[in-house]
Amino acid sequence: AQEGPADRDPRFVTEMIATDDGNPSVQKPVDQAWLEPVPKDSMIVYSAAFDGPAAGTRLRALLARDEQRAATVAALEQKLGFGPERVLARLGPGLTAYVAPLQGLALPETLVWLDCEDPAAFTADCEALIGALGETLPGFAVKTKPYKVKKAGTDEKLEIPLTTMTLPPGMNQIPMIQVSPSFAPIGKKLVFGLNSMDVKKELKRIVGGEGEPIVAGTNALTALGFTLPPDARSGLVMDWARLI
Repeated sequence: AQEGPADRDPRFVTEMIATDDGNPSVQKPVDQAWLEPVPKDSMIVYSAAFDGPAAGTRLRALLARDEQRAATVAALEQKLGFGPERVLARLGPGLTAYVAPLQGLALPETLVWLDCEDPAAFTADCEALIGALGETLPGFAVKTKPYKVKKAGTDEKLEIPLTTMTLPPGMNQIPMIQVSPSFAPIGKKLVFGLNSMDVKKELKRIVGGEGEPIVAGTNALTALGFTLPPDARSGLVMDWARLI
């Protein structure tokens, strides 16, 4: 057990020990800078290294287990000249996700930040891959549109490409809730959301100054009274009080 600040109730820390599978992404510790975008009122926070090439290799192995899926991927590769590995390889090394407190029966606002050296190339590959997938499996579609955000403290409006994916109806297993994964670039990072509205709200916060700003060198875990050990390979914080 670890006691929090004097003005908060005691909090508990659970440490987990996992076997090392030799994956370089597992060995890389969490960079404190990955946590800077997280708002202080988040209910759940998770951060860890993300090895894009390794994720692509694992995805290929999973797809190979099903003959039909493997054939679909092979057809896509023949058409495009690349497979899903190239898309994933553009991501990393850091991943941070956070979930806002519950608001009624709707899914809570959930956002994921991923490092990406070339967001424009990732977007182009993603559009090509999902577009080709939609020709084989009707219902898959993707569209990128410019979204204008007024820059904080100025009259300047920035145009940010916002990409939204449409999934086949059968893939949405949550009644009365429509999920349309969306993402947009912020510098050399991509911010993903369950829908375009969540991503737009995040863009207004980061670019437009509507809400809690990102301050270099600070993060939400510190505000909660936690400091990740230097060798922590991942961090997961659940604020049960906000859930209740």
